[in-house]
Amino acid sequence: IGICAGALRVRLADPYDVVFTRDDVVLRSNDPWYHLRLTENLARHPLHRLTFDPYALAPNGQDIGYAPLLDVIGVILLRLGAGITGLALLPAIAGAAIAVPAFLIGRQLFGAWPALLAAAIVAFAPGQFTSISMVGFYDHHVLEVLFSTLFAMLWIRVMQCGEGAVWAGVVLGLYLLSWQGGVIFLAIVLVSLAA
Repeated sequence: IGICAGALRVRLADPYDVVFTRDDVVLRSNDPWYHLRLTENLARHPLHRLTFDPYALAPNGQDIGYAPLLDVIGVILLRLGAGITGLALLPAIAGAAIAVPAFLIGRQLFGAWPALLAAAIVAFAPGQFTSISMVGFYDHHVLEVLFSTLFAMLWIRVMQCGEGAVWAGVVLGLYLLSWQGGVIFLAIVLVSLAA
């Protein structure tokens, strides 16, 4: 819990004043603004997710290839009244939460001390993962990491104990709904079953 709290602090502290200004919420980078547009469009037109954007790649428009889970979670947060503030906080919370499955994987495979080290590295190491899980980076990448790590944790349990296959399947489904490239995990599953 301490590592998760520290990870959340790292993801909130530095960019907080940049994201949450006195008058507005300023998302970081271009993609978060585009995801906000997709989320707001889905909120206004439920069950009719934008699959083609006439305003992207002018003058002809562009097909939208993003998986829908982030937008659906965003709509739920908006409906619950979290507003754009909730959308801006989502990556930091999800990023901090990843320390839990990292710890559990480490403990299952190597023991308590390596598990703590793995959780600390995930929580505090600088790099691409930290940047995509900072407050204000409302993009699907943090969900990819969260659900792929949760799936790995559950799949290890399935392979070692024969338990939790249903939950592993649910999390794999969530992963595939957060990133189309996640089909690589299906190959990993098939290889591990064949071994």
